[in-house]
Amino acid sequence: MSNATEADSTQAAPAAESQADTSESTQAVEASGSDALPDWAQKELKALRKENETRRRAEKQRQESEMSDVQRTKAQLDELLTAHNTALGELRGLKAQGVARDAGAIYPDLVADRLSDDALTGDKQTRDRELDRIRKQYPSLFRSGSADGGAGRDAPQRPTTMNDLIRQTANKSG
Repeated sequence: MSNATEADSTQAAPAAESQADTSESTQAVEASGSDALPDWAQKELKALRKENETRRRAEKQRQESEMSDVQRTKAQLDELLTAHNTALGELRGLKAQGVARDAGAIYPDLVADRLSDDALTGDKQTRDRELDRIRKQYPSLFRSGSADGGAGRDAPQRPTTMNDLIRQTANKSG
């Protein structure tokens, strides 16, 4: 048993000299099984692991403190750029839908997807040419004129009276 104790102490003694040696000896002891070690060696191993972990944490904190300002600034910049690009995309979509709706599109979102950026940022003539091109290519996306020329569309409606309701009911049943 004294040979095993000497072997274990020779592994533990160089481990205190440097951090690299600590991790190598710890791995060697773990491979052989730490349950086979005497109590004093297990305590020493536990202390070395704790010291090693403390050193790693200190090094990590030192690195984070040196780079935290740069990393924080980069993260904020990335977040702001993402939010900006998202807002620009939403603004473009809303503007395109408004243009398509004003042009009489039945499905403004479908027409908006087909509008180019020039139609949205250019002058009225550019926008009209783009809308005419889309109207010729996809006529079903736009309202067409009615046979009566839209005469009844804007006419004021009379209030519904009881006589009107009786007539409607009589026409439906007969």
